[in-house]
Amino acid sequence: MKPSKLALCCVAAMVPVATWAEQSIFELSIEQLADIQVSVSSKVSLPLSLSPANISVFNQEQLQTLGVSQLAGLADVTSGYSSYSIYGERVLETRGQRAGSFENNKHLVLLDGIRLNHARANKAPIENELPLLPMKQVEVLRGPASAIYGQSAFFGVISLTSDSEGTDGLQLDGSYGGDEVGRRAMVSGRLSSRLGNSFGVYQAFDKGSEQALVGPDFSPLQRYYDDQQAHFGYVRHAFAPGNWGQFVVGYIDMQRQSGLGEHWVGDLSVPQNQIQWDTRIAYLSWQNTFFDDWQASVRLVNNDSDEAGTAINNTRAQIEAGDEPLFSQYSVEANARLLEAELQWQLGEQRSLLLGASLERRRDKGGFFVPDSPFEELAQTDISAPEWQRQASDSVEYRGAFFQYHDVFPSLLDIHLTAGLRYDRGAYLQDSFSHWSPRVALVKALNERWTLKALYSSAFRSPGLKEYLLNDETRNYVGTHAADPAAALAGLSDSLAPETFSSTELDVLYLQSPWMLKLSGFYNQTDSALDGRPLKFIDDKGDELSKNSFANSAQRFEVYGVEAEFEWRFAADWQLGGALNQVWPASGSEAATKDMPKAKLLAFVAHDLSFARAQLGYRWHGDIEGDASAIASLDASLHGQWRTLGWHLRFKNLLGRDNFYAFDGEPGNPLPGRTVELGLSYRFD
Repeated sequence: MKPSKLALCCVAAMVPVATWAEQSIFELSIEQLADIQVSVSSKVSLPLSLSPANISVFNQEQLQTLGVSQLAGLADVTSGYSSYSIYGERVLETRGQRAGSFENNKHLVLLDGIRLNHARANKAPIENELPLLPMKQVEVLRGPASAIYGQSAFFGVISLTSDSEGTDGLQLDGSYGGDEVGRRAMVSGRLSSRLGNSFGVYQAFDKGSEQALVGPDFSPLQRYYDDQQAHFGYVRHAFAPGNWGQFVVGYIDMQRQSGLGEHWVGDLSVPQNQIQWDTRIAYLSWQNTFFDDWQASVRLVNNDSDEAGTAINNTRAQIEAGDEPLFSQYSVEANARLLEAELQWQLGEQRSLLLGASLERRRDKGGFFVPDSPFEELAQTDISAPEWQRQASDSVEYRGAFFQYHDVFPSLLDIHLTAGLRYDRGAYLQDSFSHWSPRVALVKALNERWTLKALYSSAFRSPGLKEYLLNDETRNYVGTHAADPAAALAGLSDSLAPETFSSTELDVLYLQSPWMLKLSGFYNQTDSALDGRPLKFIDDKGDELSKNSFANSAQRFEVYGVEAEFEWRFAADWQLGGALNQVWPASGSEAATKDMPKAKLLAFVAHDLSFARAQLGYRWHGDIEGDASAIASLDASLHGQWRTLGWHLRFKNLLGRDNFYAFDGEPGNPLPGRTVELGLSYRFD
């Protein structure tokens, strides 16, 4: 029986791994696209039609056709996803629910199986510190996946596979698009020898700021400073010494410095506001097969992550009154060390058992904090002085173990079953938590045309370094400055529990060339949301102060939704497709979808020209509560290859529409206006 399912958006396709670089979506039939191998949902390579989750998959040629170069842009044209901007940071939204604040900590991002999230606050890299051009394949899973990945696989998982395999060669890439798009330069290459296979890539990115007003109703002192400088470096070497299996050693370096955009002090922002994220990851992985039926793998990962920033402390009223601008500057250094081990037993042609365990320790290594200084004095401040130093923390420790069973039951109408369970435990000083994450997926191909799926999955987001240490800092400050410390500290949580998320979903797929249609319905539930909240108190001078803290919410959030995706190959070199999404928060759960689009429309038409591939796409993100208007954009792209020279043209927001992300129901951060980007690449074979 041929598997049949497709879960793609905008350009719906993926090519077989062996030939991904040379084939376009027009060279594969609808049926071939349904058989693409994916692994993000189960860590086992399965046809997309049998994947126990809802997945969209993209290859490098598709990413070029879509005209996207970072995960935030890809999210905007992927069914069930979008991105938004808050405090200058791009954050992912999934099925109507936001990731929380500016730290984007409810999605897990993997590169060649290695976790890329920032060690301090689990921030997922989705901007120019992680380019898509050197990626062979991107798998986007919508829905929880803690049953195999543990913490942070909350609203979704994005797995990237680097272009590390293939013939030896060197490639240069560059693009220019002005301050609204930016400039990038990249070099990548592969080299094979008797010592193994090496791959390396480096990209530098830079863009200025248009200094556009934040919304039409905000103060002239509230401008969107979205300048950005970023780089990405990745080197890996794979070698297989005899029968000892395959070893891979790698190093990943991601850095991004950008403006804070609009600022959290109020309707005031200044060019000096900056934030910088650095993540440096070194890893060693090993994999081997025993007796044909057993496969073992081990990963050792060291993640050094830094966060640093400069921000004005004044309000708009203070600046207008003539007060001297005062700034704070900080730096936080964190380290995470992770050990993961997995053992897979292939019990039969379509039956497998996967066992895994992990141990992780995270530690805040300290840093500095300089408050209330004129900007000119910050550069002269001795940040090594004891009065500015932040102390290193004790370790936060996480332990986890899971199993997953996959089987096909001929006696039960050839139903494909994937079932798993994971147990996680975390501890920081005297505080600890534990959590079970189950998942069950049933997939049934009724015939060559129809496939049904019933899915249940769960996830958790554990308290981490930021949550624990911020509460500690607030507790210490209140204890020494409050007029009545005991009364003030009564509002601070003594213990933090993980935030939990579960999803129940039904999918129906109809597949017959030249048509594909997929319908999905889901119910999502969030409990014990781990939210930041102010702790207000009276200090020993009689003034009312406020300090940030974290606590679990007692409210349950429930969201219902439907998704429809289609593709029509109405000619050999033409393709029409799109998606329609709608979510509804349950009564009392409106905060879960605040400022997020509850309705989305995606549509595209693609054509294979004799000299290039072209696409015209339209996206509409609407049904946003408050006075914020829908986001709408008509985009076009052209890209081609002549011998070893490649080129692309990308046109965004062709109609020049004024678009704004929502903030408290009002128009907030502006999206770029009409833009053009030109890119060139040259390959040395």
